[in-house]
Amino acid sequence: MAATLDKTSTMDSIDRMQTIADSTTSVFIDFFASSGFAEHSLAPLVDSAVALISKFRSQVASRAVDLLDQLRKSFLSGERGQAPASPCLNKTKPVYEFVRLNLGVRMHGSENYARFVNGLGVDDASIGQNISRIYEVCRVTLVKPDSDLHFLYRRFEMVTFSPS
Repeated sequence: MAATLDKTSTMDSIDRMQTIADSTTSVFIDFFASSGFAEHSLAPLVDSAVALISKFRSQVASRAVDLLDQLRKSFLSGERGQAPASPCLNKTKPVYEFVRLNLGVRMHGSENYARFVNGLGVDDASIGQNISRIYEVCRVTLVKPDSDLHFLYRRFEMVTFSPS
């Protein structure tokens, strides 16, 4: 299931969770086809269990969709804090926290999550607006020579704004 979760990151959530739940089928079939269940006396049990695999997959997919939706909502609403990914980061943590905490750039996608109830670009800044905010703050006020941010800023400027 974990491997399927990683491979399906570009799918819509309902299709993704169904695909993940479907990935359990071969594990169940292999288990029930093993030599321990091949005995004649366990055949009715195997038949009942196999019949329930489809129901299991459906329930797992439905519950996973609900849990994923709750997780997205908590991240996008700020319920988990301004920088919810901080504990998962290593070397990029200072830059991530600077952008999230110091500049107040929130996670992108809350308008999409709410199905654009007020229209596009009304309730949330665009990605471009947030990038401009980060760039301007770094360029004008925060970048001091010989600092870590200066190095990161120079790399950012070279990658993003160099003519080529």
